[in-house]
Amino acid sequence: EFPGSRHYRRFGVACRHVRQAARAVHHGALDARLHHVHRSLQGVPITIIASGMGFPMVDMMMREGRHIIDGDMALIRFGSSGGISEDALAGRIAVSTEGAVEVRRNPDHWEVDESERANEPAYVVSRCIQGSPELHAVLLSNLQETFGAENVITGIDVSADSVYSSEGRPSDDFADENEHLIEDIMRRY
Repeated sequence: EFPGSRHYRRFGVACRHVRQAARAVHHGALDARLHHVHRSLQGVPITIIASGMGFPMVDMMMREGRHIIDGDMALIRFGSSGGISEDALAGRIAVSTEGAVEVRRNPDHWEVDESERANEPAYVVSRCIQGSPELHAVLLSNLQETFGAENVITGIDVSADSVYSSEGRPSDDFADENEHLIEDIMRRY
């Protein structure tokens, strides 16, 4: 989509809401290096953190957060993504109410003899991991109220360890062997 289109404007509105939320909870504790804001919202301590991209960054942020947080800890990750569902149109917000799956490129597949490749799949797809139904319900309700129910969809999240091969993006320049990856994931889930 190009600037000025309906979807681009909707994304801008979403970004403004996130910025307004960050400003609302910010009281001078912004650390530009780590991109986080600490504040209390209605008596509940919250932190907004820009974790960076990918599993390793989220894992690190969550584990380091656990070391300094006493008591309950709830994590909601916001990010950008594409979608393979017909409902996942540009500008819509997707909430993974049905769980999340990881797709990981298996480097061993390319290191074995051709005769052994059937035993080493090119991609490993995890089982579906469920999040908190209560947290999903609160998030979904608030997003629908803010952006309109027609702009918020639900489903399963499929996250990949790379932006290209593990997302099933074909390329003639690499031997990714991912031509059927999307169909395999859709069939499984």
